[in-house]
Amino acid sequence: MRKLIGIVGGLGPLASTRFLATIYRSFRDVPEQQTPRILLLSDPTFPDRTESFLRGEEDEILARATQATESLLALGADHILFCCFTIHRIAPRLPIAVRERLVSLLDVAVDAALECKGDILVLCTNGTRKLGLFESARHWPQLAGRVRFPSADEQQAVHDTIYALKENCDPVEAQARLARVLAAHEVDHWLLGCTELHLLSNTRAGDRNGHEIALLDPLYRVAELIKDDSLGQATGIGIKSDLS
Repeated sequence: MRKLIGIVGGLGPLASTRFLATIYRSFRDVPEQQTPRILLLSDPTFPDRTESFLRGEEDEILARATQATESLLALGADHILFCCFTIHRIAPRLPIAVRERLVSLLDVAVDAALECKGDILVLCTNGTRKLGLFESARHWPQLAGRVRFPSADEQQAVHDTIYALKENCDPVEAQARLARVLAAHEVDHWLLGCTELHLLSNTRAGDRNGHEIALLDPLYRVAELIKDDSLGQATGIGIKSDLS
């Protein structure tokens, strides 16, 4: 029997719902009895992660995240993940029993990017960017030389587009808006460092001077790991004594 997977979702709810669909749609031509067992705890009432963390207010989110993950453990979850990148700010402060089973989206994202060739532009929330969360990923030093980030104005536009997706804007228009803002970047991939960007319409960001830019979506990588029953290889990540 497959391992039981616990997902803390609702951060936002549209993204985690799409993620659940992505997981199950990866099991084509498989009897439903052979598809994964998943617990989705969708709780949109979590405080805004970017706003809270940039104000230095982490304790409420930590308490809520601890309660949610321990509830999933109590229900028998073998692996746990947050359907949110920014919330990984508090991951090192979670109880060790949770951290031992935690799959870090930051690590999954960086590991997936290491398998790609060319330069990569990271798209994420202001919280993830300003707190340097990607830089805390396990294999970040191996990737850093190929990574680009948006300028300050572009970063705000990316953040605003992410929040528009939270409010159920048209994903096609959101993707086109990002493409216009980021057209000057000579990269091969956009790394989707926010789960809301899983709502974008396809796997391409368009082209620049005839060169296609591919979307690198870590949630698809998680779905692949689940399909291969190898998610356990990514657990126990982010067990650190501090947030540096």
